[in-house]
Amino acid sequence: MYWNMINNGCYEFTKKFHYAPDEVHMSRDTYNKLEFEMYGVQWWHLVKCNSVRGLHVRLDENVEVFKITGKDGDYLIIK
Repeated sequence: MYWNMINNGCYEFTKKFHYAPDEVHMSRDTYNKLEFEMYGVQWWHLVKCNSVRGLHVRLDENVEVFKITGKDGDYLIIK
């Protein structure tokens, strides 16, 4: 569920701003739920490399679910 939300958010971000995002901001609770949803290589990249779908993961308690940001300061909030 959460992985699909990030995947769909990346698509929407790219469609809206015409370039790929760099980071995803999420709360600690959302991160834990995402971690339990993943397995294998996906889990390894999330936990060891701090990356999901090629986006750098940043923990931010001010975000409800996800906030996908790009290099130019553009962002898309996913609820």
